[in-house]
Amino acid sequence: FSRDSEGSTHGLYLAAKAGHNEESHNHNDVGSFVVYKNGIPGIIDVGGATYTANYGAHWVKKTAFHNLAPVIDGAGQPSGRKHAARNVEYLRANRETVLFQDLAPAYAEEAGIRRWDRTHRHLKGRSIIISDRFEFNTAPEKVELPMIFNSPPDMSEPGKVVVRPAEGTSLVVTYDADLFDCAVEETAFDDRKLERTWGETMYRVLFTLRQPSLSGRYSFVIE
Repeated sequence: FSRDSEGSTHGLYLAAKAGHNEESHNHNDVGSFVVYKNGIPGIIDVGGATYTANYGAHWVKKTAFHNLAPVIDGAGQPSGRKHAARNVEYLRANRETVLFQDLAPAYAEEAGIRRWDRTHRHLKGRSIIISDRFEFNTAPEKVELPMIFNSPPDMSEPGKVVVRPAEGTSLVVTYDADLFDCAVEETAFDDRKLERTWGETMYRVLFTLRQPSLSGRYSFVIE
């Protein structure tokens, strides 16, 4: 999708998803993304686990385990071709790349989302900005936004999550601490395929809106 330096792993790399939820090996993750720093995974998608008879219900396929894919009152995105991004636009300039999409149709009607405009913006050599503007028909009780890391996050400073995926490499995620509560869950992998890829554990940070409302906007900045 976009990298700081074309033809090089140096700096930030961003990949984001639009599409629909009936793709091959689908994970109900419209609007999610990953970020690499100097070729090293920083904000990750854990990918597929070992196939079993119950793979369709495995947590790796759930919206709640994909980066900043909204979970509304405990519910993520359903499967199906109709659950898709709307009004998708991709713009690319010399030093800036933008992906815009409306996530609302990716959710069930019961979620009551009128619009969920998401913008992935990469300012090359500077930062990645994930911005949302949303409107509901009825205000939800809870809105959660997950972010997945394979290294332990430092959350000691309000409004910042710092991870160091490798020695000498760091990513800083800045968010509005007045809008979000922030908590981390450390999860041991229960699958050998995932362990071989990521090690023994992953870290899921949950950003929870303090006061869900009919409409709102916010941004996450990754540097």
